[in-house]
Amino acid sequence: MSVEIKLNWTASLPVSCLYAAECLVRNLPLADPVIGEALAEPAARLQEALQEDYLPAETFWSHVVPLAANFPGQLELATIALTKTIGRTEADKRIGRYRGLLIDIKNAFSRATVQSNDEPAARIDALRQRWHDTGIGLLAQMVNWTEPQIIVEEATVCVVHPDRGGGGVGYVPYNLAVIEGVSDDPVAELPEIVRLAWLLSTLNLDVPRYSENIENNRLATVAALAMIPVAVKSAADIRLTKLDSGAIGRAVQSWMTAPDKADEWTRALEQWWETYSTMRPAWPTALKGLDVLLS
Repeated sequence: MSVEIKLNWTASLPVSCLYAAECLVRNLPLADPVIGEALAEPAARLQEALQEDYLPAETFWSHVVPLAANFPGQLELATIALTKTIGRTEADKRIGRYRGLLIDIKNAFSRATVQSNDEPAARIDALRQRWHDTGIGLLAQMVNWTEPQIIVEEATVCVVHPDRGGGGVGYVPYNLAVIEGVSDDPVAELPEIVRLAWLLSTLNLDVPRYSENIENNRLATVAALAMIPVAVKSAADIRLTKLDSGAIGRAVQSWMTAPDKADEWTRALEQWWETYSTMRPAWPTALKGLDVLLS
């Protein structure tokens, strides 16, 4: 089955620096210690400010990182991210403080990477060519395992600095896939093009058909986890990877950003996939089943 998806490709310094900062506050180590040291203090100050102001940090980060792709100015970015997090009235009281904190993060990141050879914009053409060669076919195979409605009509791929030596996040409400621009696949058994197809496949799972029976604060996690075995199996189907007993676990460990839950999630996914691949219920039913299994 062929798929139709329009991809807009971009690279973004503002997204790169906030993506790296969020990794640090999540206790995810960065590949470059220079960047880690430079961002440690300003990232911690932003996280402390969120706690002091009793703002939902998870919600704030889920908006400020993807919004930076279209709003690189720190005043506008702080205004919109805070408004989406706590509403305009409360946001107006805090814009100045958070603008300054975002400026500090951007400046620290820029100083740390000024001589870096890992320029995200330079990685776009190679990644786009890999997508043309194998990614489109992989996504089509993922549709074969699920249903055509999972694919968004249009999405943005934002290539960022390889802060963790390979990584990415799908921002479902923004139809945005952020992926690190690496020169080599960090996990040989899991080519980065499979990660990108996985990220893109999650972006339409907030439509009512899939999301109406899943709590909003769990949707992104359920969507991301559900598509992991689909991506791994589909990649094996078209001979991009080999499927073995550890394939799902490797993907969970490499792609998800909660390493403390990797074993638990892997066990749940393996159990869920065995049932799904045998019975093939409707995809909304399968998603709800995974949500229950994870709760």
